[in-house]
Formats: sequence, C-alpha cells, structure tokens
Amino acid sequence: MWLTLDIGNSAAKGGLFDGAVPKHIFRIDLERDALHGEEATAKWTHVLREKIGTASIERIGMASVVPSVMPAARTALRAITGIEPVRIQPSMDLPFDLAYETPDTLGDDRLAAAVAAWMLYGEASNPPRSTIAIDAGTAVTYEVVTHHGVYEGGIIAPSLSLMRRAMRHGTEQLPAVSLDDPPQDVVGRSTEQAIQSGLHYGFIDAIAGLLDRITGTLDTDPVVVLTGGGRERIGSEIDAIDYRNAHLVLHGIRLLLRLNAPS
Repeated sequence: MWLTLDIGNSAAKGGLFDGAVPKHIFRIDLERDALHGEEATAKWTHVLREKIGTASIERIGMASVVPSVMPAARTALRAITGIEPVRIQPSMDLPFDLAYETPDTLGDDRLAAAVAAWMLYGEASNPPRSTIAIDAGTAVTYEVVTHHGVYEGGIIAPSLSLMRRAMRHGTEQLPAVSLDDPPQDVVGRSTEQAIQSGLHYGFIDAIAGLLDRITGTLDTDPVVVLTGGGRERIGSEIDAIDYRNAHLVLHGIRLLLRLNAPS
C-alpha cells in the first residue's frame, strides 16, 4: 500500500492506495485533535496509527500548507511505518513544464491537484486538452495546465466560509447566517436571506466568471476538474464543471510518488 497525506488548514486528509485504487480514505480534524504543541508527535502517532491500522505501507507521500505541523507528522509516520515520507515539492520530476515564476512558493496541494487533473483528464484525452483544477477548500484555488503540457499558474480566491467570516467581522449590524443550504430566491426578503443570497450567488458567480476569464486565455476549451469540500455546492450550479473528484489531491500525491520512484 501507498499512503498519501494532505495536511490543510483545518483538516488533514489521507488515503491508502493499492495501485491507482483508493482502498481507505480518512480525515483528521486538526482543531478537534489539537495536533500542535509540545505533545504533537505523540498525538499524531496515536491518530495516524488509528487511521492506518494494520496496513502494510511501502511508500508515503505528504503535502501540506501548514509547515508547523510537518515535523511532528513526519516523525509519527516514521515511527509507525519505518518509512521516510516524501514531501511533495516543485523540484520533483513533474509531468509538465513549470512556467510559474516563484515555484518555491507554490503550495504542495496546488501542485498535486494540477498533476492529477493533467494526468487523469487532460493528458489522458485524445488529443490532450488543457485543464483547470479547482480545489474548493478553505481558499478556492485554480490551477491551469495547457494542452502543450505547461503549468501556467493559477488563481487563489476566498472560499464561501471566508467571505461569510469577513462580512460578519467587518460589519457592525449584519448577523451571522447559516449557509447549509443554497437560498431559495436570488432576492432576499429579509436581512438574513439577503446576506445568504449575496454570499452564495456572489461566490458561485465569481467562480463562473473566473472560469470564463481563464478559458479566454487558452487556445482550446479546457477540461475543468473540481475537488474540495465545497464541490457539491459549486458543481450543482456551474455547467462548465466536467468532473468532480473528491480525492484529486491525494491522487496527485500518488502520481508524483510514481513519477519519482526511488533509485
């Protein structure tokens, strides 16, 4: 089995793969489990041992946008499996050329999403098609790979939850509202409904508009792949989404491990 781990701002997501097949996917809530501080390694060891179980691990790949938690997580994985985890980074062998001007600042998760979208959907098309990978997490990221096999860069934008938080804390009289369900009407008939409509449709229309703008820079119509916790809300509203892949980043980590086999 190969173990892939994507550590985000609010949660970590992991997957055990048998070849290309995800056999077990798990999630770790970082706030709930408080996997920081002096006892972080012991906590990571306990939680990861519980999630991995008795699986026989051959290789481990890690991506993280939270550098502070990486040392404890790596130490825990070494202790559990005896395997040295591989950190995803732009200096690895990649399936495309990098046109990004600051590759050292390119997030691990963004790189992994771009790799998976290109290899699974863009490069796999006949002929190859440009790809746009959208990861709707704490932030919404867009990764662009041309049909020539060049990673051009992307966009980083606020998520719906960040927009709601900014509106709540940046105003004095507007209340906090629930966003569990999309609003029934575009025009809100109460202050709560008005906020819900503004947040939901503003968020959806921002994504649709950015997709139009990105597509306008490409020579061919792209394949658009969506992942992340917000994928159901977005995918149900935007026709330009071609595929939804809940485990896109984990697949990207797996593919990068495959491309960078130990010598």
